[in-house]
Amino acid sequence: MAGDRPERYLSLWHAQASRRRSNPFLYLSRHTEFLIKRCCMPYLVLAFALFGATYMAFIGAAVAANIVWPIVLYSYFSFDPARTHHD
Repeated sequence: MAGDRPERYLSLWHAQASRRRSNPFLYLSRHTEFLIKRCCMPYLVLAFALFGATYMAFIGAAVAANIVWPIVLYSYFSFDPARTHHD
């Protein structure tokens, strides 16, 4: 989607996802994508560790990974201009 400019991928993805506001799958992903980024993850792990819930952090990461990959797959097939069918 971003071609030779991978730093623009997230902004392009947001633009595409925002055009499909009625899609609940994309709604969820638009509002929770910050949780899977590297800038948020260490703080989440730290918070779980401070509360003695590292096991819950592990379970949460496993569950989140299985929520993220279908979103990525859906986005890949939905937003890639090379894969869209023209009538």
